[in-house]
Amino acid sequence: MYYIEGRANVTHPRDRAGTLARRSGSRVRQEPIFLDFQATTPLDPVVLEAMLPWMSGAWNAHAIEHGMGRTASAAVETAREQVAALLGCRSSEITFTSGATEASNIVLRGATSAGDAVVTTELEHASVSETADDLEANGRFIHRVTASEDGIVDVAALAEALDSQPALASITAVNSEIGTVQPIDDVAAMCADRDVPLHSDLTQAVGRIPVKLSDWFVSYASISSHKIYGPQGIGALFVADAAAAPRPLATGGGQENGLRPGTLPVASCIGFGAACDLARTRREQDDAHAQTLARMMLNGLSELEGWQLNGSLETRIPHNLSVAFEGVDAEMLLASLPELALATGSACSAGSLRGSATLRAISVPEPLANGTIRIGFGRTTTPEEVRTAASLLCDRVHLLRGDAP
Repeated sequence: MYYIEGRANVTHPRDRAGTLARRSGSRVRQEPIFLDFQATTPLDPVVLEAMLPWMSGAWNAHAIEHGMGRTASAAVETAREQVAALLGCRSSEITFTSGATEASNIVLRGATSAGDAVVTTELEHASVSETADDLEANGRFIHRVTASEDGIVDVAALAEALDSQPALASITAVNSEIGTVQPIDDVAAMCADRDVPLHSDLTQAVGRIPVKLSDWFVSYASISSHKIYGPQGIGALFVADAAAAPRPLATGGGQENGLRPGTLPVASCIGFGAACDLARTRREQDDAHAQTLARMMLNGLSELEGWQLNGSLETRIPHNLSVAFEGVDAEMLLASLPELALATGSACSAGSLRGSATLRAISVPEPLANGTIRIGFGRTTTPEEVRTAASLLCDRVHLLRGDAP
């Protein structure tokens, strides 16, 4: 999806004390440069503005016996329509949840039973992979399909697994650690040919690649608001009108057609809808911006020897660069970079000592896996920040390797 072109003019901005710092004009700013957009995104000002009128007052979208409740209900339904417009589906197919993790759990637990088989991949987010582990320990049969070294699911192996007629397949659209794009439309067609319901985690896909569920044979999908500049704590589950409704994880109310009971957070729903509207209308603009920033970062890192980009160079979103440095421990590298907000991999498994299942799946050698960081770009990232970050990374990698100045 992007290519390295030329070489960036990498500089080392320093303050008077010689400390590497982020600058805005002549003013030194002390907050880190945020490059962890796969973990979360800042709330867009347009989203905040949409939410503010609903953040005070007694708004309850379920109290439709009176005018305030009906007003809140209408606003929530407008937000539902905005979510559906981003996904390319009907608003009746959208259920609000606390996020993609809950949505995926509803499907994997509620659309299968003990004794059922589930097909998934070695590239899934923990909300799917760890749920699959738990289901396996409780009577389901889990088939985990391998991936190529480029970070793309093995389609032939997937077809063979689907031939066994599992009760469900769960395949991510975009990997959260290395950013590779899976052939989800082809996967969906394979599932449809075999009458296998397909669930897809679209969390890293929406707003980054074209998504139109009405054209795909997807039965279920999960997304989170805070990955597209919306509020945290809200997300959605897509259940196709033609698909069987999963069993709910909880009971205690008829909200969301009984699939996800509990009072909806009106302000968060409104913000989520506004974020979806922006993601839909800005996708091409945001993609072009990320393409530019990715090229700048890769060109900036080209002054270093001994590093690699994990996953395919072409079949990926430009917003996510998984970079492995030889002879460097990623945790030590991040500790040496207080100027940057970076991650070693998936935020949902950060701090885990087990290592990255994704990097193991694509056969990254352990020394390189231990030297891998994830660099994320977003709507608010500036070229100046990327130039500074590339310079800092080169500087600290040289330092940790003990290279001569």
